[in-house]
Amino acid sequence: MKNIARSSLKSQETRTPTLGQDVPRGAVRNLSRSRFVRLASFLAIILLIHFAVRQGLTLHATVPYAARIFPRSAGAEPPVSSASSTVSHQSHDGVRTLDQTPGQAVFHDFSPDASKHASSAASCGDGSLEQALARAVPAGRGMVLLTFGNSKVGEVLSNFVAHVVLVGAPFVLGAVDVAVFDQFCTRRDVAVYKTPLALDAGYSLEGSNAHSSGSWQRFAAMRIGEIARVVLLGYDVLQSDVDVVFLRNPVPYLTCAHAGSLAVAAEAEAVSAVSGTSAALKGDISCGTLRDADVAVSSDNMSPGMDAQQGISYAVGGTLNTGLVLLRATAAGQAFAARWHRAVLERACPSTTPQTCRSTCKGHCDHKGECSGDCRPGICCTSDQQVFGRLVRDDSLPYPGLVVPRGSGRIVRAANGTIALGALPLALFMHGHAYMVQSAHLRLGVRPFAVHATYSLDKHDHTAKIQRFRLRRRL
Repeated sequence: MKNIARSSLKSQETRTPTLGQDVPRGAVRNLSRSRFVRLASFLAIILLIHFAVRQGLTLHATVPYAARIFPRSAGAEPPVSSASSTVSHQSHDGVRTLDQTPGQAVFHDFSPDASKHASSAASCGDGSLEQALARAVPAGRGMVLLTFGNSKVGEVLSNFVAHVVLVGAPFVLGAVDVAVFDQFCTRRDVAVYKTPLALDAGYSLEGSNAHSSGSWQRFAAMRIGEIARVVLLGYDVLQSDVDVVFLRNPVPYLTCAHAGSLAVAAEAEAVSAVSGTSAALKGDISCGTLRDADVAVSSDNMSPGMDAQQGISYAVGGTLNTGLVLLRATAAGQAFAARWHRAVLERACPSTTPQTCRSTCKGHCDHKGECSGDCRPGICCTSDQQVFGRLVRDDSLPYPGLVVPRGSGRIVRAANGTIALGALPLALFMHGHAYMVQSAHLRLGVRPFAVHATYSLDKHDHTAKIQRFRLRRRL
């Protein structure tokens, strides 16, 4: 009976008391212990997540990352061998191709080896932009993709080249150092040239993401200058950051209004229809919506669905991302490209030290003592993207600095009325968060042309971008 009584008493002590009852001491101890266990478990989970992120893992590793960034439905699958589920590709002049499984992306190692190219110097030509353009666009006019990179971003650069070659888009690679030119110049499927910075033996682009650095300022000025140069030569240019993955050739879509034949025009409209037809996607994102744009730019806004519905009015409400920007060789497009380059030069932040920054840059300084201006009137600019935003908006108007009439679709007059500014559909030209976190392409039933590996709520440094592509760093 005593044991039964003790058991009954213990049961009563551990029972949660009701309102108005006294709380037994045993119950307090048990409740405290339970809370401690829950708290300890929560902290352990946080530590495990932190450790996983530091090791370069992701929370959605249950689905192969390469299969998501290069899905089977993308329409540009790598060839599959019937004898084996693993495909081996012949190496291209020192760029070793990794084996892959069907439906996965093609990733290359970047391993510059100047000795391998010494005997092939003649095949590299003179390294001029004109020669590269002739190789990429033999017709001498039309659209070309343009990107820039150096050997410090070699893995991401090789990833860009692998995908753009696979989808068959005409492109030119601007080598920012000689190692990149030597790596790709002997490849028949890559049009590469030496940029002015590659010809400067004393220049080195820092691998950091600090736009306030002097080396970045020089790179930004060179890049926009080269873009303007190509546009002024009569080419439509889709400027792409090197951390963009192309899943399909965007040229038929973007040349919808400039097709040279009915067959090409029909192909462009067909591509547009496939891209924009979805029960879940409301709004028109066909190629005709950008028909009259002199300049079209991607967006950092979060909702591809709202972008499709609201068009330019939604896009200009957020950050315009020049990591993907189209400049057409119209009179207005050429004039804007030249103006953009001049403004980047004029509004660039000066080089400073921790001792001179505060007085020189009106207090806009980073932790290294370099100018970090936000490009407001009277303040310097640290990036070409900031300058672009200031050029197309009117500071005298309320934000977003543009008048968007009702029914504007995807185009609005901008830059003091000098250009027709278009918004590249976010559903077709996605950023990292829309594709990798939201999986918006699956939810909306669209097939993006490109994915820009921008923010996915993690760090913005080089390592983070490598991890987004699931590349393995080889030190």
